[in-house]
Amino acid sequence: MIYFALITLLATFVALFSIFVDYCLGKPADDNFSPYEILSSWTLLLARRRLRFDKDFWEQRRAALDKSQSPEEYFRKRKDWDKMMRQRAYPLFTWERAFGMCPVCTNFWFTLFLVIGSHFSIGIDTFQSVFIILLSNFLTRLMLRL
Repeated sequence: MIYFALITLLATFVALFSIFVDYCLGKPADDNFSPYEILSSWTLLLARRRLRFDKDFWEQRRAALDKSQSPEEYFRKRKDWDKMMRQRAYPLFTWERAFGMCPVCTNFWFTLFLVIGSHFSIGIDTFQSVFIILLSNFLTRLMLRL
């Protein structure tokens, strides 16, 4: 019984950690992406990578930023363009969605690595591994809807 409680606690911890990472990334799967979060540079790096050949976008961005009158206005405009860059690049994301853009996918990868590590370190069996993965994904989806 204690072992079941430990496994449930482990799945809950992974779900909470993936929600936290999603928040730190600026909630990239949401329409309300925030470029002000601590790890949002990862999302913007992936967006820049996808839009690197879109010359019109980069020319418009440069022209808009060059018209800035003060450093505060430049910073505000740059953050607005970062939001637009993420919105424009989001339909082009392929593998990126599984590594940071989707909280459920990110949770799956965290849980899978944790289960593999736990299998070799504390010896959990296959049934418990599957239970941790399913419970963690269920809890993540539940917490995202709250």
